[in-house]
Amino acid sequence: MKRILTAALAGSLLLAGCSSSKVQSKPETKITVENVSKIKKGMTYEEVKTILGPESKIIEKNEERKAGIYGWDGPNKGVFVIISFAENKVLMIQQQGLAS
Repeated sequence: MKRILTAALAGSLLLAGCSSSKVQSKPETKITVENVSKIKKGMTYEEVKTILGPESKIIEKNEERKAGIYGWDGPNKGVFVIISFAENKVLMIQQQGLAS
């Protein structure tokens, strides 16, 4: 009986160790030099979103003027892209931390 309990305990500890060792992968980012270079003045917000994915943050938004400033976070801390839109068209692109 003692052997059965010891084996059951060892088995449950082994299973618990396996489940806690799962490695969570970081979501893949679309913020790359190649993708950012595809963004051109005059592109629509939807076209940009197709290339970069949904924005990480809305910095400023004006629905009435179809204008806004949106930010996309890159793969590492300090890597980001900020794009300004006016009349739903890219007006300005700024990036930080991407190697060129």
